Amino acid sequence: MKKLIRNGTIVTPQKTFTADLLIEGERIALVGQALSVEADEIWDAEGLLVLPGGVDVHVHLDLPMFDTVSSDDHYTGTKAAAFGGTTTVIDFVSQNLGTLADNIAAWRAKADPKVAVDYGFHMNITRFD
Repeated sequence: MKKLIRNGTIVTPQKTFTADLLIEGERIALVGQALSVEADEIWDAEGLLVLPGGVDVHVHLDLPMFDTVSSDDHYTGTKAAAFGGTTTVIDFVSQNLGTLADNIAAWRAKADPKVAVDYGFHMNITRFD
């Protein structure tokens, strides 16, 4: 599916400028002035900012700690992130199960069916088994 965003104010790390942006699938395919391309959807972004998605590099989702559990699970936390423009979160994995690989596999099994954005993991490695 091709989506064309027309006349938006594109914000990049290098500069801010007015242009069109073509998205093919999940990737930016083309950025330019007055693009002449076919698209399945066309959005007029005149007067609006077109920003890259944010990355939250330290979240705690569905994390048990001190006889409680963090308030957001992988669904509610990533849904809130998406509504705020965050497209990737890096979630904390505790090391309270068997091996390091066991902990990561368990956390991934917990997250995969619920996440609404891209995600990865971070952790404190407390044992080397």
